[in-house]
Amino acid sequence: PMGRIFRIPLAVLILIVGLSVAPQLNELLPDINIWVMQCGLLAICLGLAHVGISTRPFRIILGLFTVLTGVEIMYAAVEVSFLVIGLLAVVNMALSLAGVYFGLFLKDEEET
Repeated sequence: PMGRIFRIPLAVLILIVGLSVAPQLNELLPDINIWVMQCGLLAICLGLAHVGISTRPFRIILGLFTVLTGVEIMYAAVEVSFLVIGLLAVVNMALSLAGVYFGLFLKDEEET
């Protein structure tokens, strides 16, 4: 129960910070729409908060996926290269395999 009391204000704080920082970043990167910038920043910030709070490897992997999704949202608005899209797919696959490996490895350790 104490975790929920902490996580809700943290999410609200991240929402406020993400929405207030987006216009300044939009001045640096004018090619990205403000809505895309806000969605990408919120995904990055919430993913980083999830990684910072969690101790389980599976939840950390999900937080890293959320951060990577936020970066992909913002980067897809700027770049349309197939090579970069392929590289991001390789990073996603590597992160998925790491999550499965750690999930199976820690599950085997708990059983023994």
